[in-house]
Amino acid sequence: MQPISHTPERVELQPANLPTGALAVSPASGWQRGENKMTAIANAALDSILMMDPAGMISYWNPAAELIFGYTSDEAIGQNLHALITPPRYHPAHHVAFPAFLQTGTGAAVGKTLDLEALGKDGSEIAVQLALSAIQIEGDWHAIGVIRDVTERKREEDKSNRQASLINSLLDSIPDLIFFKNTEGVYLGCNPGFVEFTGRPRHEIVGKTDHDLFDREVADFFQEQDRLMLPGRKARRNEEWITYPDGRKALLDTMKTPYWGPDGELIGVLGISRDITEQKRAESEMRRIHQLEETAAKAKRLNEAKSQFLATMSHEIRTPLNGIIGMTSQLLENELDPAQRERAEIVQFSADALLILVNNILDLSRIEADKLELELLDFDLVALLDKLIGLLTPQAGKNGLDFRCDVALDVPRHLCGDSGRLRQILLNLVGNAIKFTSHGAVSVQVSLVSATATTSVLRFAVRDTGIGIPADKQALLFQKFSQMDPSTTRRFGGSGLGLAISKQLVGLMGGEIGASSVVAQGSEFWFTACFTTRLSPTPTGATSPPAAKPRWSGQRILLAEDNLINQKVALGYLRPLGLQVDMVGNGAQAIQALASHPYELVLMDMQMPEMGGLEATRLIRSPLSAVINQQVPIIAMTANAAGSDRQDCLEAGMNDYLSKPLNPEMLAAMLVQWLPQAPVYPSQ
Repeated sequence: MQPISHTPERVELQPANLPTGALAVSPASGWQRGENKMTAIANAALDSILMMDPAGMISYWNPAAELIFGYTSDEAIGQNLHALITPPRYHPAHHVAFPAFLQTGTGAAVGKTLDLEALGKDGSEIAVQLALSAIQIEGDWHAIGVIRDVTERKREEDKSNRQASLINSLLDSIPDLIFFKNTEGVYLGCNPGFVEFTGRPRHEIVGKTDHDLFDREVADFFQEQDRLMLPGRKARRNEEWITYPDGRKALLDTMKTPYWGPDGELIGVLGISRDITEQKRAESEMRRIHQLEETAAKAKRLNEAKSQFLATMSHEIRTPLNGIIGMTSQLLENELDPAQRERAEIVQFSADALLILVNNILDLSRIEADKLELELLDFDLVALLDKLIGLLTPQAGKNGLDFRCDVALDVPRHLCGDSGRLRQILLNLVGNAIKFTSHGAVSVQVSLVSATATTSVLRFAVRDTGIGIPADKQALLFQKFSQMDPSTTRRFGGSGLGLAISKQLVGLMGGEIGASSVVAQGSEFWFTACFTTRLSPTPTGATSPPAAKPRWSGQRILLAEDNLINQKVALGYLRPLGLQVDMVGNGAQAIQALASHPYELVLMDMQMPEMGGLEATRLIRSPLSAVINQQVPIIAMTANAAGSDRQDCLEAGMNDYLSKPLNPEMLAAMLVQWLPQAPVYPSQ
């Protein structure tokens, strides 16, 4: 298009090399004819139209400009345009560019549409869009600006931008992996979590597909998930293992869902992936813990069932054993010929061996169930060893062995601990030494390892000159059910439990156990144990009873026992002691008897028909009880194996506890302790 050249007489087209957006006008009669028409068009325009002359003054101001800026045409025309409606921050750039515009009609803004701010009459800034052009009139360059008020548009854009910024900020703050792509699989955006996953900056992700970002196998998997989801236009969820650029592996729970535009058109896929590696690990750990708890609960139930079974079996085995041992013991007190005595002693020996086996099995069960507790009682160590020597000397004598016990001078005599378990360990070790030694000697040596003001650690060593133990068998010594010679032709009996139980008991006593041996030369078994040291003798356990049996003068006691054999055994022990014994068959009958006669002591079996010993004792001790003496001493008798029996008896109100098979010496000692009247000890 050729520029228009304007002269006072006419308007004609003049060839000219004018800049873009510039118009050259020459005067002509056509200008006047078109002026009214152009003015009408400008006045009707919704955008403001204004003109600035070479002096920078406003030379034209249409009605729309009045509405936008608040100045009337009369107020605006003749004013410096930049001083009137341009914010001061734009002035330096205008002063620099204006001289060049006057010379050439060009400038950085000429021929362009710009978004900027203008000043209204009230001083407020107005968001406007400016389209600037240049026109040459009579050789001078004038500027024409078409200005549109875009305040509302800007407000909406700012609102949208703030919303978009908020959404982007929220997406960026979510630790999950978030991405969205179009229906062609091209990524439109993502958050930092997805950026970390890909190992690429965001600008290298947007506009790319899965095959541009991942290896083929992974990309095919991702696109297959998209393909399965899009046709149905329903969300799809799956778990997938991914590998980060640093090699770290993670399990993602990915939800992909289609998303639509405002018009309901499907835009693409929105994906959210959450790292559930730790969650799955925690769930797996919880399942493992739950399984362990179930296993432990099952083991506990089995152990309780086992304990109950053993308690029942203990009662069933000990009850006949009580009859065998009791009657044999009483039989041996009679005048027998040598053959009869030998047979009775064989029965007694066999019954004692069976009782030891039963006790070992029950002890092992208690240890495995962690229900074996040590008793802490004051005792005299020398008295305990004297009794041990007296008990085992006849057995050693049968083998022709020299049997002795040596106690170092610095070993304290008065101790506090479980003397019964100490005796059990020594009986096992010394009994084994005697059993495996056919000639020579067996000795027990006791020495002090260490001591404080209140405790002493003692070492017990049992030495023999027996058959010895092969080196390859010594590792089996303290294992359960192990035998040095397990063959059917072995010479020596035994269950293989004694040493295993001794090891456990030594551990409970805070010590260690060990052995050394040479075949055909002998062995040494040793153990250590910790005891509380007593400065004065206050023994309450493991003391030797008087040499003679105690006797009373007709004191009346009550025996509550349902088993006929056990009744006969108890009567065989009690009546020779000078006691009058009444018998009942259950707890209810015991209560009736106590309500009619003031007995001085009750021997109460724990398991009886109709009413057991524990329930009967609770009723006897009750303040509402009708018995004559609610505080009558009650001694429990039980064939049960449970380690809690003693505590159950004491909690029910019983005074003490005896295990079956009854030991006549322990029974006599218990009577001495609890009968109100002291006995006499006739010389034997």
